[in-house]
Formats: sequence, C-alpha cells, structure tokens
Amino acid sequence: MYFSVLNSQTILTSLTRALPEPPLARYGSLALSLSVLSFLFSIALTQIALTLASILFLIHYLKSRPRVSVPQVWLPLLFFCATTLLS
Repeated sequence: MYFSVLNSQTILTSLTRALPEPPLARYGSLALSLSVLSFLFSIALTQIALTLASILFLIHYLKSRPRVSVPQVWLPLLFFCATTLLS
C-alpha cells in the first residue's frame, strides 16, 4: 500500500493557496477559521476572533469594493430570516 508523505512546506503551500489574495481578506479568513475552531474551547476566544474577522472583512470591503454576488435563493432566505426574527 502506498502512502504519500507530505512535508510541512507542502501542507503550508496547499493551505495558503486556498486563501484569498488580498491581505485583509486573508487575515479575515484565518480569523473566521479560528473562530469556528475555537468554539469548543472558549466562547470568549470565539467571539474575539469573530469580531476581528468581521472588522477585517469590513475594512477589506470598504477599501477594495469587491463585487458581491447574491445567489438566486436570496429572497426565500431573507423571508426565512425575517420570520425567524419575528418569532
């Protein structure tokens, strides 16, 4: 049986290739990942990382004004969110 042995440089290269190019979006993605991974250990760390990710993505959006595409399911999803908040 053949197992491929990956060194740390190969793993790091493949992980960074999946991240966005702009630095603010890249750090925002990492902070969001930290938020998701840390919710099992610390609620405070999760909230701090989520706040940091939100701030970084907001700054990235205000600086570069990327085009945001909305999926076709946005209207039913908006209706679901509104009725959930009303309930």
